[in-house]
Amino acid sequence: MLTKIAFTACLIELFIGGSGQVFTIFGIPLRQIFFVFLLLSFFLDLILSNDSVRFSKHHFVVFLMIFGVFLFAFIGIMKGHDHNIIFNDVSPMLYFLMFFPFYFYMNKWDISFTYIYRILYVSSFIVSTFVIVSYFVIKTFFDGQGYSYGILLESWTGREILWFRPGGFVFYPSLFYVLVTSVIIFGRVYDKSKVNFFELLTLGLGILAIFLSMTKGLILCLAIGFVLVLASNKLSLKKFLLIAVALGLSFFISLSYLDFSRLTNLENDRGMENRYQVIDESLEVLEHSYLIGNGFGTELPTKKQHQENSYMDILVEQGIFGLCLYLYLFYLCLVDFKFLTHFKIAMIASVLMSLTNPYVNNPIGIGFILILLTLNLRRRKSFSLSEENNA
Repeated sequence: MLTKIAFTACLIELFIGGSGQVFTIFGIPLRQIFFVFLLLSFFLDLILSNDSVRFSKHHFVVFLMIFGVFLFAFIGIMKGHDHNIIFNDVSPMLYFLMFFPFYFYMNKWDISFTYIYRILYVSSFIVSTFVIVSYFVIKTFFDGQGYSYGILLESWTGREILWFRPGGFVFYPSLFYVLVTSVIIFGRVYDKSKVNFFELLTLGLGILAIFLSMTKGLILCLAIGFVLVLASNKLSLKKFLLIAVALGLSFFISLSYLDFSRLTNLENDRGMENRYQVIDESLEVLEHSYLIGNGFGTELPTKKQHQENSYMDILVEQGIFGLCLYLYLFYLCLVDFKFLTHFKIAMIASVLMSLTNPYVNNPIGIGFILILLTLNLRRRKSFSLSEENNA
């Protein structure tokens, strides 16, 4: 019973806990506590029970990912990279180990799509509300200065948990799961599934929160996710016109009340310039070590660690070998996934999101990949299209 509570709390923390430093006990992040507790519980239950683990290609590729973590750490050490940066690169990648307790316990307790989905949309509601309230608090009490609000939050939490844009706009890492949830709920609404008021409210708040983040990647991937949902079904002209008018009105209203210069003024966008510079520097490194990469701890002149483009970061440190492992993981989550169409579309949106934000090589994105791998493996009666439509 304790392990199941910890498993559920682990998912909630993953979905709402941002970078993993928001919730702590005696200074230790909850994400690390759940990581250690669930792994120890898994090994103990595996030893004490008679349950056997059936290995598949999913297990094999996860084993390869974990092997790669130590391989690329070793390469980084041999090349004399900074040990602290190597540690910072290794730590998030170790989250792939969570595949084994995820798979073991979701099978043991027969955890279904419905269970995961409900945790997702409740968590999305909490994150969206937090971002929206933060935006209006900054606008009302801090004259649109997010920095002052950030200092206040840091005095309460002891760490930086929000990133602020000019104009009081707010970015929180867990908006990744708001994106995922919004695409799933939009798909269910479009398919005329049974959707309750709370889900609709969560969708509305999620879209607003993503716009209030003024994050180009989030907004673009949300739009792509919605378009893919529409494209996955036969779209009549009447439906298309209704959706186009609704989106057009929403955009017009948004233009009236929000400053979109961050999204449209690309010429003076220093962030975009830095990204292009980092890509050029990355290509220079790749010329010398494109097969297995330059190892963890690789520093670039512009970006010392953790590039915004996850795939370029993977190429630089793990080479073509590491990138191919990731591509195969995506294949298992998408092409080989028989059910849960909206989860697959959300996966595509999240994969694209990692072109501009480091998610797929971070516990936030890795956790979603592991959940999809586990759902894919669970070819039981509870996983059917009817459950997806009625959840």
